[in-house]
Amino acid sequence: MKSWDRYLVPRPFSRCVAVFGEPFAIPPQMPDREALARIGEAVDAATVEADRAVGVVPPPPWAS
Repeated sequence: MKSWDRYLVPRPFSRCVAVFGEPFAIPPQMPDREALARIGEAVDAATVEADRAVGVVPPPPWAS
């Protein structure tokens, strides 16, 4: 499936993995932009780990 968020639908009986990152605190005084960047980096790292675990080669980054 082509999708903006790279959502993948597993085939029946396929191998899947679930990846959990380390929890981290977002201090109340942290600016929203910085907090969102930190969350995004954590999600990206978990996605890379999951992709590697199942042998998925990620597509190239979006052209800016």
